[in-house]
Amino acid sequence: MPLHPSTGLQGSIARKKTTLKGGLLRFICDESGATALEYGLIAALISVTAIATLTGAGAKVNGKFVTVSNGLN
Repeated sequence: MPLHPSTGLQGSIARKKTTLKGGLLRFICDESGATALEYGLIAALISVTAIATLTGAGAKVNGKFVTVSNGLN
């Protein structure tokens, strides 16, 4: 089998190495997954902040209702 000129490997091995290298380069250069991950992290951070805020506000509102309820009794 003849050797591939740039890699020095034979036939299908040279093609697989070239394909793997190209695929790896495309994967490294592709930023669409990183963008989706960034949006996911931002959404998670907003959710955690909202839950923490509403939990704290809920405790204060509950305290006010207890005060009003005790005043009515």
